[in-house]
Amino acid sequence: MRLDPDPDPGTLLIGADWAIAHGDAGGLAYVAAELGMQFRGSIARELLELAHLCESNFERAANRWPILRARLGPQSRRETCSPGGSLA
Repeated sequence: MRLDPDPDPGTLLIGADWAIAHGDAGGLAYVAAELGMQFRGSIARELLELAHLCESNFERAANRWPILRARLGPQSRRETCSPGGSLA
């Protein structure tokens, strides 16, 4: 299985839902860390905290995920700068 080197946020959202449904703490941690690196501000910080929480308390992390997922929205878009310097 080959992992996409730069998965899009929509794919990652589905991956996190799958990880929770299958009790995969490592999968949720991976997705939260990837999303945390793709976004900026408080949501990025919270996603990175969630990734760490997966290591110690998966149940709590899984319960926290839907709240963060709702803030990302179904049409999640990156809040990073594109090569041209504008927000993507």
